[in-house]
Formats: sequence, structure tokens, C-alpha cells
Amino acid sequence: MTKKQKIGLGLLVVPIPALIVILLGYGVANFVVYSLAAGGGGGATIVGTVINMFLGFAGILAILGIIIGMPVGAILLAVGGDEADAKKLDKKEKS
Repeated sequence: MTKKQKIGLGLLVVPIPALIVILLGYGVANFVVYSLAAGGGGGATIVGTVINMFLGFAGILAILGIIIGMPVGAILLAVGGDEADAKKLDKKEKS
């Protein structure tokens, strides 16, 4: 597998699990922060807002990774190696 194919495979696989982890983190953070806020923690809402902003930005990056990265990954995976790799494979097959 060439370097381009490895990058392409990474661009195809990584964005969706990243989005799932971000959404789970968002849910857990909201649950914890609002449970603490209900108990009287005034600073919990500020921390929760910062965490939600960070996870929202990370979610936007994950969506962009899906929209942009998946087609680019498919192209890199389909194109594969370069001419030098093809020549090396031809030499190995002939011998």
C-alpha cells in the first residue's frame, strides 16, 4: 500500500468515528454540567459553555472532514501509487 493510499484510507475512515466521539462527548458534558448546575454550582455553566463551544468547533471540523475528506480520500485510494511503484511491481512480476 502506497503512502497516498494510506492517506486516502485515513481520510475515508477517521471523520465518522471522530464525529461519533464528539457527539458522545457533547452529550456527556451537557449531562454533567447541567447536573452540577442544578446542584447550585454557578461556575459550572461557564465551564459548560466553554466545553460546548470547543466540542461544537470540533464537530464542525469533523463535518468538514466528512464533506471534503471522504471524496479526496476516495480519489487518493483509487489513484494509488505513482509510476515508480508501478515499474517496481512490473519488475517483480517479470522475475
